Amino acid sequence: MILDFLFPRLCLGCEKNGGYVCAKCSSVLEDDFGGEIRVSDAHLEQLFFCLRYKKGGIVQKLIKQFKYKYSTEICKLFGEIFRKRIVRWHLRADVLVPAPTSRARLRDRGFNQSELLAKEICLKKVLDCLVRNDQHGAQAKLNRAGRINNLRGMIAMRSEFDVLGKKVLLVDDVATTMSTLKECARVLKASGAKSVCGVVIARGEC
Repeated sequence: MILDFLFPRLCLGCEKNGGYVCAKCSSVLEDDFGGEIRVSDAHLEQLFFCLRYKKGGIVQKLIKQFKYKYSTEICKLFGEIFRKRIVRWHLRADVLVPAPTSRARLRDRGFNQSELLAKEICLKKVLDCLVRNDQHGAQAKLNRAGRINNLRGMIAMRSEFDVLGKKVLLVDDVATTMSTLKECARVLKASGAKSVCGVVIARGEC
């Protein structure tokens, strides 16, 4: 509280006092209903995004602040947006599966942002059943072709979990080439999932 008084957080949208998102900018986010991303994939049946992503815009800034400098405030905001959009889109699932992050990134950041988002949606339905191979490099700095090639064999199912016959909602923060989500869906389907749909905060720029 004292630090907030001495160093008040400025809105990432308009740079006015009022937290990372002021009331005015929050209402703008509420009016953005996102939409469905067309995916041509045998395993990922549908993919939805909650917010429209613009380079340098408030959504990009919120995601960066949450992803690299973890903020409870932003996590809860994204969770609320997720829940409202999921109801709006009439999505149903038996389990929520977060897209995995590597052990190296988990050590650096201390958290998997996709897992935190999934828990904000519905804690009791979260099934953290996927793992990511540390031997593969980070996706963010690769082009589209590089990302797809880099993913081969990168995602695996944890042996102690079971998704047989379950409807899965795959959760991630950003979909850019959608290659990570497609590979996750492939692994889940190979493990017996009945269906796999995805939901992300935003669609990124390639």
